[in-house]
Amino acid sequence: MRYLEPQRAIIDQKVQRVEFIAKHVDFVAFIREEAYRLVSQAGHAIAHYSLQMVRVAERLLTRAVRHMRTKHPIEVRPTGETREFVKTLSDFKGRLKDTMPEVKEVE
Repeated sequence: MRYLEPQRAIIDQKVQRVEFIAKHVDFVAFIREEAYRLVSQAGHAIAHYSLQMVRVAERLLTRAVRHMRTKHPIEVRPTGETREFVKTLSDFKGRLKDTMPEVKEVE
């Protein structure tokens, strides 16, 4: 008669399973596949988070542009005084029109 025979049978089954796995599994291929899967998942996660960050930046820029367009219209105020150069140029153009004869088109 054996002591603790049911527990020893369970342990024997587990040892046989580990022995079978050690004999029949190609651990190099298994590690290679797991490394490829890990790199693939990491690449996918990096691409996903990068896309999320781009979308966040896009939303922020869209809000900023919308705010600038609606809240702050560009106000153009005419200045009270015109500069001397502009006055001189306007006078010259007026005198030029007066001194030049009108040109008629020939049909």
